[in-house]
Amino acid sequence: IQITQPIMIPHPTRRCSIVIIRCIPCFLLLWFVGVDASGQVPGKELRVYHIGNSLTRNVPLFRKTLVQLGSPGMMGRIAFRCCVMAACLCPCGERAISEQPRLRVAFDDGGATVWEGESPVLSFQSKPRSLEGQWRRASYVHPLYDLRGRVITEDFPEDHRHHRGIFWAWHQVLVGNQKLGDAWVCRDFDWDVRSLAAQTTDEPVVITAISNWKSSDFTDDRGRPIPVVEETVRIHTWPTHSDYRVVDFDLSLLALVDEVRIGGSDDRKGYGGFSPRLRMSGSERFVSSSGELEPQTTAIEAGTWLNIVAGDTGTAILVHRDNPQVTEESA
Repeated sequence: IQITQPIMIPHPTRRCSIVIIRCIPCFLLLWFVGVDASGQVPGKELRVYHIGNSLTRNVPLFRKTLVQLGSPGMMGRIAFRCCVMAACLCPCGERAISEQPRLRVAFDDGGATVWEGESPVLSFQSKPRSLEGQWRRASYVHPLYDLRGRVITEDFPEDHRHHRGIFWAWHQVLVGNQKLGDAWVCRDFDWDVRSLAAQTTDEPVVITAISNWKSSDFTDDRGRPIPVVEETVRIHTWPTHSDYRVVDFDLSLLALVDEVRIGGSDDRKGYGGFSPRLRMSGSERFVSSSGELEPQTTAIEAGTWLNIVAGDTGTAILVHRDNPQVTEESA
């Protein structure tokens, strides 16, 4: 979301969709798309079906706007869905159902890992991690593996130590006019993962984590951080199908106090939201429904999907077809 002047949105009245993809040597920033949901009944869950690059249908009204999550009494909720697909062109062909390794989830002190047979697929980090006491973070995915078992995400990269695998964060989190740390750069901000569970009886397997957002900038009279947002993330991992695998992220944010607002960077870039930090070699190509894209430092318009191609492999981010802004022609 591009932010310069915060604008209050009374209670949950908007749907919006946002994404950022890291490129070489800069950021490929994607606008978000929004639709008016003012006719929705207060107290119902607001669902944004995908944090995707639905960029050809951006709504100018939402630029430079903070999204308000609503008050706790109204149970104001904003939700997002994003699909990440890793593909690999290899001669393995379609495997018989009887040969398909079963998906499972293993828990440890750091979080949960999805396995397909003996091969890891992804790990969700529930325990706070830091580097020499800095850039403390939790509630994100790293590592994420491709179909050959290679790690394709980065954590604590040298150029941007605050980047972390597949994550979702905003520079601006406010209660009223009070700014709470900086969740994007992991400063004075915490993700308290209260519960972590998995559903493995059916496919896809689903990891569900519920966290509270807290900051030392917003405390009670004893100096204890007050939870301001309840974050629920559901990570759906599907079995490998021939030469690709799908991972679906479903993120829901619920305001726990009054006047909670979130927004991207307070500059012309306006980046924030769902953010993959991928390993790059410099030879990648960025392809969307509108053709090949040239990375730049400010937002660009693309279509309803983006494919990051490197040789015979690719990582695609797709708009969920249930997004109200997706048409039959663009899906």
